[in-house]
Amino acid sequence: MRPRWMAAAGLAALAATACSGDPSDVTAEELVGLWGVISLVYTSQADPSVRADLVAAGAIYSLRLVSGGTYESRLSGPSVAMDVESGEYDVRGRMLLLTPAGRAQRSLTLRFNESLLTLHEADTAWDFDGDGSAEAAALDMVLDRF
Repeated sequence: MRPRWMAAAGLAALAATACSGDPSDVTAEELVGLWGVISLVYTSQADPSVRADLVAAGAIYSLRLVSGGTYESRLSGPSVAMDVESGEYDVRGRMLLLTPAGRAQRSLTLRFNESLLTLHEADTAWDFDGDGSAEAAALDMVLDRF
């Protein structure tokens, strides 16, 4: 497991620095495909030293972006209940906009380079202490195109 995380850290650094071109040039069609998670980390806004590393805890996440603007995401694992979300998506500049059916739109900052997609959601929530109440958090993901 340790070598995978060293590779994930390297890929995250690569994704942050190796994106070529202006991110505003990314189109929704360029992101079409199936993406699998390399890294998925929630960080507490109240205390940035508190983090939930879902992949290290055994979670699996995938994001399928379909031509025409629909998507489906799946999150599962021993530390999380199975969650399937679907809706519509769009890309505007550096933002990936996800609009889940029946829920509010989510805005994620994106970086993209052919095979890696890095997403950051500044205002989300996660139940860090397992008490059933989600706390304010930021989400960072690195995904690899299948």
